[in-house]
Amino acid sequence: NRAVRLIVEDDGNGMSEEQRTRVFDPFYTTRHDGTGLGLSITHSIIRDHGGTIDVSSEVGEGTVFTISLPRTTTDQDEGASDGPHSDR
Repeated sequence: NRAVRLIVEDDGNGMSEEQRTRVFDPFYTTRHDGTGLGLSITHSIIRDHGGTIDVSSEVGEGTVFTISLPRTTTDQDEGASDGPHSDR
């Protein structure tokens, strides 16, 4: 089960339980000028690539998004050496 994981974290206002459960819903936004499409589209793209996106948040503590995508191997990858940021 080889995957690439990306963690995006902030120390902002965080989200309530209701916001957290709706954050990936199309057209849901808490911003006056938002469309509510950004995270919905992101969720769809990640899912379509066989991955997952999870969110954890506490009001006043910030938010963490964790994205996991399956790692694929190409013929070029087979001969590549592990670089400084590789987790092979």
